[in-house]
Formats: sequence, structure tokens, C-alpha cells
Amino acid sequence: MLWELWKQRCAAIFEQKHSRPADIIRSIKLHTGFALGKTTFKNDQSLIGNQILHSYGFLYHSAVKRMKLVRWIPPLVDFCLNVDGASKGNPGICGGGGCIRDKHGKLLLAFANFYGVGNSIIAETRALCDGLCLAHFLGVRLSAIYSDSSTLVQSIQQGKCLNWHI
Repeated sequence: MLWELWKQRCAAIFEQKHSRPADIIRSIKLHTGFALGKTTFKNDQSLIGNQILHSYGFLYHSAVKRMKLVRWIPPLVDFCLNVDGASKGNPGICGGGGCIRDKHGKLLLAFANFYGVGNSIIAETRALCDGLCLAHFLGVRLSAIYSDSSTLVQSIQQGKCLNWHI
């Protein structure tokens, strides 16, 4: 908007070309509409913001995140272990934890640990290791283990260690 005003001002001063205000406004709306049409916003606009844009004849696009329903599936027998790990940076400070639940969803125990500096796969693996050690120490029989790390799950399923730090 400022560029268009500046351009018209300079044209009037240096080139003696004068534009009508309606032409300047039309040009600004054209450029603004083009810029909005090429932009995808991460968040959806508020209702008021949306109404204001539409009142000027502008449309915008937002990247709508699809909702994914997640449901916990309890073990048929015994207990299940849920683990998760995270790092702030790769490498960076990391930690992990988890919980052991029975078939009714009742929490038997929960744990969390700080692991120092590492990456996300180290945090995920150490959280799994801590959970398995706790289950063994308490004599808890696990029938299911859940982790959101596809790398860790694939590594266990294939019987291969994908990272030598693990």
C-alpha cells in the first residue's frame, strides 16, 4: 500500500503524471488481493477479521489441520507400557518417561527422567529401557508396549539397531 502511494507521489512530482484517487485505490486493492491469494496462513482468521477481509473483496487461504482421533487400546491381559522421549535440539537436552496401565486403564506407575544431552532417538530408547527395567523390577508382566517413535518401533521389529548411540 505504501509503495503504491509512494510511486504515485513520485510520478506526480517528477513526471507530472497525476492519478485519480480511485485508480490508486484500485491498484492497491489489486496488489493486496494478489498477495493474499498467494499467501497461506497457518492459523484461521477470527470471524471479525474474516468479515473485514470479505468486505473489501479479499479472500485468504489457511492451512487447515485435520483432526485425528486417537484412542487408547487397553491390553487384553496383564499390563501395557506407554513410553515417550523428547530432545530440545538434536542433539540437545533430552528426557523421557512413560506409564504402566492395566487392562482397565488404571495407572500402576508413571516415571520421568532427565537424560542430559542427546537426540530424540536416544531419549525414546532410554525411556523404553527405563520402562522395561521398572516393569521387570516390579514383576509386572507386559502384554503391549506403545511408542510414538516409528524409528524405534521399526528398529525393534526388524531386530536392527539403526543408531550406534543406542
